Amino acid sequence: MSSDSNLLHHEIKFISINCKVKKYGIELVEEVNLSKDNVDRIIHCGDVNCRSGGFYIYGMINDMFKGNIKQESQKQICNGHEVINGHRQRCMRQFIVSVNIDY
Repeated sequence: MSSDSNLLHHEIKFISINCKVKKYGIELVEEVNLSKDNVDRIIHCGDVNCRSGGFYIYGMINDMFKGNIKQESQKQICNGHEVINGHRQRCMRQFIVSVNIDY
């Protein structure tokens, strides 16, 4: 993962991100912890069959910064799609993201 920490607002002193990824909203398949040093614009889906999927974390961080919000959680279904047996279907992974920021 390439870091986009230089894109974060310089007023952000500390950021902690926890992302749980569940398949069908039930089974935990991955957990990722990020900090200001290793955050990227997108938390990628991680499913090898998923195309163009992930969670746009930079948008969430930017919205939090604009509102001076220190803690927030969001759930989102992956915006990607899978091609299985020649059929395209929506990726069924769910992101549960919690962000803590110190300004």
